[in-house]
Amino acid sequence: MEKDGTNYVQEISDGTVSWVPVDIGVEGDVEMEIIPVEGSSLDENSVLIAEPGEQYTDGMAVTSSGKQGE
Repeated sequence: MEKDGTNYVQEISDGTVSWVPVDIGVEGDVEMEIIPVEGSSLDENSVLIAEPGEQYTDGMAVTSSGKQGE
């Protein structure tokens, strides 16, 4: 997701949404590499919103309905 010239992913952590600024690395037809910018972090256990949007504000309380990888 892009906003004001910066790419973001939206992560769910401890029941809240965080906007994590990222750089886009290698892009394929189906997948792309996301690289957290300096000062941000993501790992293989990060839970990301599959369909991000501005309706999810930074710090918003949410409940995840699925399991990671679904």
